Amino acid sequence: MKQQFKTHTLTHIKTRNNILRVWEMCSDEEKNDWYSDANRFAVLHGNGEVSKMCGYISALSPLKTWEQNKRLALDYINGLQVGHFGSFVMKCDMIKQSNGTDEEILAILNGNKTQSFYLNIRHPHKGDNVTIDRHAISIAMGYTVEDSYLRGITDNQYSFFVACYRMSADKVDVSPTLMQSATWQKWRKIKRVK
Repeated sequence: MKQQFKTHTLTHIKTRNNILRVWEMCSDEEKNDWYSDANRFAVLHGNGEVSKMCGYISALSPLKTWEQNKRLALDYINGLQVGHFGSFVMKCDMIKQSNGTDEEILAILNGNKTQSFYLNIRHPHKGDNVTIDRHAISIAMGYTVEDSYLRGITDNQYSFFVACYRMSADKVDVSPTLMQSATWQKWRKIKRVK
Protein backbone atom coordinates (compact mmCIF):
# COMPACT_ATOMS: atom_id res chain seq x y z
CA MET A 1 0.00 0.00 0.00
CA LYS A 2 1.24 3.50 -0.85
CA GLN A 3 0.86 6.75 1.03
CA GLN A 4 1.50 10.22 -0.31
CA PHE A 5 3.38 12.31 2.25
CA LYS A 6 4.61 15.80 1.36
CA THR A 7 6.45 15.26 -1.93
CA HIS A 8 7.11 11.55 -1.32
CA THR A 9 5.26 8.38 -2.17
CA LEU A 10 5.86 5.94 0.68
CA THR A 11 5.27 2.22 0.90
CA HIS A 12 4.75 0.13 4.03
CA ILE A 13 7.70 -2.12 3.18
CA LYS A 14 10.27 0.61 2.58
CA THR A 15 9.12 2.58 5.60
CA ARG A 16 9.14 -0.54 7.78
CA ASN A 17 12.66 -1.34 6.59
CA ASN A 18 13.86 2.16 7.51
CA ILE A 19 12.46 1.69 11.02
CA LEU A 20 14.02 -1.76 11.36
CA ARG A 21 17.39 -0.41 10.22
CA VAL A 22 17.42 1.94 13.22
CA TRP A 23 16.10 -0.84 15.50
CA GLU A 24 19.06 -3.02 14.53
CA MET A 25 21.41 -0.24 15.68
CA CYS A 26 19.74 -0.03 19.13
CA SER A 27 21.71 -1.25 22.10
CA ASP A 28 20.08 -3.36 24.81
CA GLU A 29 20.11 -0.23 26.97
CA GLU A 30 18.06 1.63 24.36
CA LYS A 31 15.58 -1.24 24.13
CA ASN A 32 14.32 -0.29 27.56
CA ASP A 33 10.93 0.58 28.96
CA TRP A 34 11.21 4.33 28.33
CA TYR A 35 7.54 5.08 28.82
CA SER A 36 7.58 3.36 32.23
CA ASP A 37 10.39 5.73 33.21
CA ALA A 38 8.28 8.66 31.98
CA ASN A 39 5.32 7.32 33.97
CA ARG A 40 7.49 7.14 37.11
CA PHE A 41 8.39 10.81 36.59
CA ALA A 42 4.66 11.65 36.39
CA VAL A 43 3.90 9.60 39.52
CA LEU A 44 6.78 11.19 41.43
CA HIS A 45 5.82 14.77 40.57
CA GLY A 46 2.06 14.51 40.00
CA ASN A 47 1.05 15.15 43.62
CA GLY A 48 -1.45 12.29 43.47
CA GLU A 49 -2.87 13.41 40.12
CA VAL A 50 -0.88 11.24 37.74
CA SER A 51 -3.27 11.52 34.81
CA LYS A 52 -3.17 15.32 34.99
CA MET A 53 0.64 15.32 35.20
CA CYS A 54 0.76 13.06 32.12
CA GLY A 55 -1.58 15.56 30.46
CA TYR A 56 0.67 18.52 31.30
CA ILE A 57 3.69 16.66 29.95
CA SER A 58 1.86 15.82 26.73
CA ALA A 59 0.40 19.30 26.24
CA LEU A 60 3.84 20.87 26.66
CA SER A 61 5.75 18.33 24.54
CA PRO A 62 5.57 19.82 21.01
CA LEU A 63 8.94 21.06 19.74
CA LYS A 64 10.69 20.30 23.04
CA THR A 65 13.34 17.81 24.08
CA TRP A 66 12.44 15.41 26.88
CA GLU A 67 14.55 17.38 29.36
CA GLN A 68 12.85 20.65 28.36
CA ASN A 69 9.47 18.94 28.47
CA LYS A 70 9.99 17.73 32.04
CA ARG A 71 11.21 21.16 33.16
CA LEU A 72 8.19 22.90 31.62
CA ALA A 73 5.78 20.48 33.29
CA LEU A 74 7.48 21.04 36.65
CA ASP A 75 7.38 24.82 36.11
CA TYR A 76 3.66 24.55 35.39
CA ILE A 77 2.75 22.54 38.51
CA ASN A 78 4.93 24.83 40.64
CA GLY A 79 3.11 27.92 39.39
CA LEU A 80 6.13 29.33 37.57
CA GLN A 81 6.23 31.06 34.20
CA VAL A 82 6.09 28.38 31.50
CA GLY A 83 8.19 29.20 28.46
CA HIS A 84 6.00 27.74 25.75
CA PHE A 85 3.18 28.80 23.41
CA GLY A 86 0.14 30.16 25.22
CA SER A 87 -2.19 27.65 23.55
CA PHE A 88 -0.24 24.75 25.10
CA VAL A 89 -0.30 26.38 28.53
CA MET A 90 -4.05 26.95 28.09
CA LYS A 91 -4.46 23.21 27.54
CA CYS A 92 -2.66 22.66 30.85
CA ASP A 93 -5.07 25.07 32.52
CA MET A 94 -8.00 23.12 31.10
CA ILE A 95 -6.48 19.81 32.24
CA LYS A 96 -5.97 21.28 35.71
CA GLN A 97 -9.68 22.15 35.88
CA SER A 98 -10.77 18.77 34.47
CA ASN A 99 -11.89 15.71 36.40
CA GLY A 100 -8.69 13.95 35.26
CA THR A 101 -10.22 11.09 33.30
CA ASP A 102 -8.44 9.84 30.21
CA GLU A 103 -11.44 10.76 28.07
CA GLU A 104 -11.53 14.36 29.25
CA ILE A 105 -7.76 14.86 28.98
CA LEU A 106 -7.68 13.31 25.50
CA ALA A 107 -10.45 15.67 24.37
CA ILE A 108 -8.42 18.64 25.66
CA LEU A 109 -5.20 17.47 24.00
CA ASN A 110 -7.07 16.97 20.72
CA GLY A 111 -4.18 15.87 18.50
CA ASN A 112 -2.87 12.48 17.38
CA LYS A 113 0.67 13.02 18.63
CA THR A 114 -0.15 14.53 22.02
CA GLN A 115 -2.97 12.05 22.63
CA SER A 116 -0.70 9.08 21.85
CA PHE A 117 2.10 10.52 23.98
CA TYR A 118 -0.34 10.93 26.88
CA LEU A 119 -1.62 7.36 26.58
CA ASN A 120 1.89 5.92 26.32
CA ILE A 121 3.04 7.73 29.46
CA ARG A 122 -0.20 7.17 31.38
CA HIS A 123 -0.49 3.47 30.44
CA PRO A 124 3.04 2.38 29.49
CA HIS A 125 2.30 -1.35 29.45
CA LYS A 126 -0.63 -1.29 27.05
CA GLY A 127 1.83 -1.15 24.15
CA ASP A 128 -0.65 -0.43 21.37
CA ASN A 129 -0.23 3.34 20.94
CA VAL A 130 2.53 4.77 18.79
CA THR A 131 3.62 8.37 19.19
CA ILE A 132 4.46 9.84 15.80
CA ASP A 133 6.61 12.95 16.20
CA ARG A 134 9.29 14.49 14.00
CA HIS A 135 11.84 11.90 15.16
CA ALA A 136 9.50 8.99 14.42
CA ILE A 137 8.88 10.40 10.94
CA SER A 138 12.63 10.91 10.41
CA ILE A 139 13.27 7.28 11.33
CA ALA A 140 10.50 6.11 9.01
CA MET A 141 11.72 8.31 6.14
CA GLY A 142 15.38 7.35 6.64
CA TYR A 143 16.67 10.91 7.07
CA THR A 144 16.18 13.90 9.33
CA VAL A 145 13.05 15.87 8.51
CA GLU A 146 12.19 19.41 9.55
CA ASP A 147 9.64 20.25 12.23
CA SER A 148 7.35 21.41 9.44
CA TYR A 149 6.81 17.78 8.40
CA LEU A 150 4.42 17.39 11.32
CA ARG A 151 2.37 20.42 10.33
CA GLY A 152 -0.65 19.48 8.31
CA ILE A 153 -0.18 15.73 8.73
CA THR A 154 -3.53 14.10 8.00
CA ASP A 155 -5.15 11.36 10.06
CA ASN A 156 -4.50 8.92 7.18
CA GLN A 157 -0.80 9.84 7.06
CA TYR A 158 -0.50 9.55 10.84
CA SER A 159 -2.21 6.13 10.69
CA PHE A 160 0.15 5.05 7.90
CA PHE A 161 3.20 5.73 10.11
CA VAL A 162 1.56 4.00 13.08
CA ALA A 163 0.90 0.94 10.88
CA CYS A 164 4.54 0.90 9.77
CA TYR A 165 5.76 0.95 13.37
CA ARG A 166 3.34 -1.86 14.22
CA MET A 167 4.57 -3.90 11.24
CA SER A 168 8.17 -3.33 12.34
CA ALA A 169 7.36 -4.40 15.89
CA ASP A 170 5.59 -7.53 14.67
CA LYS A 171 8.62 -8.45 12.56
CA VAL A 172 10.89 -8.62 15.66
CA ASP A 173 8.17 -9.61 18.18
CA VAL A 174 8.17 -6.53 20.41
CA SER A 175 5.43 -4.05 21.28
CA PRO A 176 4.88 -1.10 18.93
CA THR A 177 5.49 1.22 21.87
CA LEU A 178 8.91 -0.32 22.50
CA MET A 179 9.76 -0.15 18.79
CA GLN A 180 8.94 3.55 18.71
CA SER A 181 10.64 4.49 21.99
CA ALA A 182 13.84 2.49 21.36
CA THR A 183 14.32 3.83 17.83
CA TRP A 184 13.48 7.33 19.10
CA GLN A 185 16.28 7.09 21.69
CA LYS A 186 18.76 5.80 19.11
CA TRP A 187 17.78 8.45 16.54
CA ARG A 188 18.37 11.27 19.05
CA LYS A 189 21.88 9.89 19.68
CA ILE A 190 22.60 9.56 15.95
CA LYS A 191 21.39 13.11 15.41
CA ARG A 192 23.63 14.45 18.20
CA VAL A 193 26.69 12.74 16.66
CA LYS A 194 25.96 14.27 13.25
